[in-house]
Amino acid sequence: MYGVEIGSLSVDVFHQGSWKLDHLLLDGQQHSSSSDAFTQHNIDLSQFYGDIIIRFRTVAAGDWKGDIAIDDIVVTGPR
Repeated sequence: MYGVEIGSLSVDVFHQGSWKLDHLLLDGQQHSSSSDAFTQHNIDLSQFYGDIIIRFRTVAAGDWKGDIAIDDIVVTGPR
C-alpha cells in the first residue's frame, strides 16, 4: 500500500448470514517506497466454523496516486 492517496484495505468474513467486518484494517500508506517488499499479515479466523466467504475490501481516498496489491493468499483449515 503505497502512495499519498491510499485509502484503506479491510478483510471481511461472511458467516451465518451476515458480514463480520474489519478482521484486518489497514488505513493509509503502509510503505515508504514502491520498491518496498510486501508486508505479511496473518489473520486468525478460528472463531468461525463451517462455510465462510472472505472478502478483500478497498476504499479509495483520492485520485490515482495510490496502489494496493494483494499477493500469495493462503487459507488453511483447522489443525
